Amino acid sequence: MVDGNAAVSVLIGGLIGVVANLGYALRAMRQGPGVDPTKAYRAQVAGEGFKFALTLGGFALVFLKYEEVAVWPLFLGYGSTFVIFWVALLKKTPG
Repeated sequence: MVDGNAAVSVLIGGLIGVVANLGYALRAMRQGPGVDPTKAYRAQVAGEGFKFALTLGGFALVFLKYEEVAVWPLFLGYGSTFVIFWVALLKKTPG
């Protein structure tokens, strides 16, 4: 049986992944259509850096403020965001 701490930890881990990916999307996709490829590449790199910072900040905040955190469920929740991301990329689009 899963206890409450494990369930909350999974949700927090997933939330860290979602927030980090949202931060990436907002930062990297600010460019409009017809942007220079060099600028587009730099925006992607900046987005990845921002995502990394949000991820580290999220985990630091959890480990500093949530003493009862269940570590494995936390990381499993975070890792599930990667699995969902890659499965979504593998989905074929009609056409």
